[in-house]
Amino acid sequence: MVLPDIGEITRIRKSLGITQSELSLLAKINRPSLSKLENGVIDPAYSKVKRIFDVLEIQLSKRKSGVIDAVTLGNIHSVPYVDIDTNTLLNDVFVMIHRTGFSQFVISDSGRIVGSITDRKAFGALFEHGDEVKDHVVGEYMGDPFPVLSVNALVINALPLLISYQAVLTMEKDKIVGIVTNNDVGKIFTK
Repeated sequence: MVLPDIGEITRIRKSLGITQSELSLLAKINRPSLSKLENGVIDPAYSKVKRIFDVLEIQLSKRKSGVIDAVTLGNIHSVPYVDIDTNTLLNDVFVMIHRTGFSQFVISDSGRIVGSITDRKAFGALFEHGDEVKDHVVGEYMGDPFPVLSVNALVINALPLLISYQAVLTMEKDKIVGIVTNNDVGKIFTK
């Protein structure tokens, strides 16, 4: 099982309003070790990291609202998702972000999903490299592909993935059919 990036521990913990002391008690790990882990000072054992993420997932599920208990990803996903080629210029991504209002894009190569690009990653590249970056291709800056879940998966179960990846792709009958972002989850509360 692949765990989210260790760097997500601090962000998830803070989003839940949990202190390091509280998390260390719940995960049965001493606070100094948790602090070192969060600061990247130590490379912990898989079992410790899994235990921490398990505790965080339990805490996330305890915070769930009755509103989202029965909502499936298929109820809120955006169809179709925007698919761009690895050779798309980053400048075109900036234009698409502006025109569509989307902040996540699926990257494909010969019809196969190979990665993703988010507004954070694109603007991070712009910040780091300046104007010259706009003429580079998106394949140079792409991240991992977004996770894929069934359209029948509950939104509450996708929240930890959305925190880590900014988007989840939805699948129906072995075909990717849509995308769920944090904005889509927000739709639940506007109905």
